[in-house]
Amino acid sequence: MSEENKVLMRRFFDEVLNAHNPDAAANFCAPDIVDHNPFPEQPPGLEGTKRALIQLVSAFPDLRCSIDSIVSEGDLVVAHYRFTGTQKGDFMGFPASGKKVDVAAFDMVRVVDGKAKERWGIFEEMTMAMQLGMVPDMP
Repeated sequence: MSEENKVLMRRFFDEVLNAHNPDAAANFCAPDIVDHNPFPEQPPGLEGTKRALIQLVSAFPDLRCSIDSIVSEGDLVVAHYRFTGTQKGDFMGFPASGKKVDVAAFDMVRVVDGKAKERWGIFEEMTMAMQLGMVPDMP
């Protein structure tokens, strides 16, 4: 199961995130997926996941996610990856800046019956905010 979950995670990155195809999330996520770290005002379930992905690819049309490492045990799979892109659209209430981001992130997903059932995620929010000019750079 662990190797299958790694393949599933890699395919999600390739076919959904890097292909900028939020609708393809239905191939990887259960309809009632629980996102433990949703975007602000993100609805629950698959529809909420799709909305978050649409917001992401709309704000960063050149979005790329590259997996640095991936581990899996039992029904859990964790990816450490880099998120890069140029903010060309509004993101979380901030207007397009034209600035580039390059941040590290982790996602942990519980896989049940071949689909993501739960997701926990963290990323370098402060680094992204500084890169986009939302907050001043730290000395």
